[in-house]
Amino acid sequence: MPALLLATLLAATAPARGARLEAGQKAFVQGDFDAALKALDLAAAEGGDDATLARVHLLRGQCFAAKGDLGKAEDAFALALEASPLASLDASRVDPSVVRLLDALRERLTGTVQVASEPAGAALELDGQARGEAPQELTVPLGRHEVRARWKDGTAQATVVVHARRVQSVMLALAVAPAAPVPVAPPAAPPEEPARHLVSPYGELRGVSENGAVDGGLELGAGVALPWSRVGLSVRLAPSFALAPRAAFVVPLWRERLHAFVELSLPLAFRRDGTAFGLGGSGGVDFAPLRWLALFAQVGGRHFFQNPNSLVNDRLVVEGGARLQW
Repeated sequence: MPALLLATLLAATAPARGARLEAGQKAFVQGDFDAALKALDLAAAEGGDDATLARVHLLRGQCFAAKGDLGKAEDAFALALEASPLASLDASRVDPSVVRLLDALRERLTGTVQVASEPAGAALELDGQARGEAPQELTVPLGRHEVRARWKDGTAQATVVVHARRVQSVMLALAVAPAAPVPVAPPAAPPEEPARHLVSPYGELRGVSENGAVDGGLELGAGVALPWSRVGLSVRLAPSFALAPRAAFVVPLWRERLHAFVELSLPLAFRRDGTAFGLGGSGGVDFAPLRWLALFAQVGGRHFFQNPNSLVNDRLVVEGGARLQW
């Protein structure tokens, strides 16, 4: 109940105060300064928020200045500045001498600002002027001021409104930049086989077994490996001299180690009784336990178009060997 009564009284007082301020303004405009002061004194006695009191006392000061009583005008302006250090008069509407009176009073009236820094020892500046090291207690004119602290590693600043007979406290802290994240190396990728060159030479040792013939044996070969293909030449020295140009189509099955292939060959044998030539085809796999070494095996057949002194022109051929590759 008391709180409700207090709220009711405050609500009733505010319009009355506003009415007195409005009456004072009206009397001031009409040049009736005594009537204006009477209304404004009542409004000031009733109190109110800082902004309203500043307006009341500014108008009181103008009334006293208009009556030529500059001492009381200063007193009224001092009360206005105490309510609001930023109180001001519009120089385009008010006598400039009265505006200067208010501004000069603002410069004479002072307040206190206690400035501390974290870390301590910062060089302080007030409105751009050096003011020693923090912590520091500064006596400064009323109004708005910029306070800055400087360290070797950076600066900090704040805006403070200084009031008469009040102590303002300001703490300026150096903003510490977040530590740069430590780069974390991505997990190492599993080692991969070095990429093979587009054209890789090779040499091989091949064992050949043919049914229906006794001239199987060992062959030496060389050639080049290309992506998806391989071409080369095999040479057999005994029991008779033979050549076999070869071309293979290669398909990788597992990484760079296991491949399947199909191969065509043109066997050409030089014997005492004549020359034999034909066409061969086979399929097989090769496996590379090392990057430079591959083992292979293949099975296929050969048909000889010309084969002197032989009744078997179609033969099953089994081959295997090792290939050195670069």
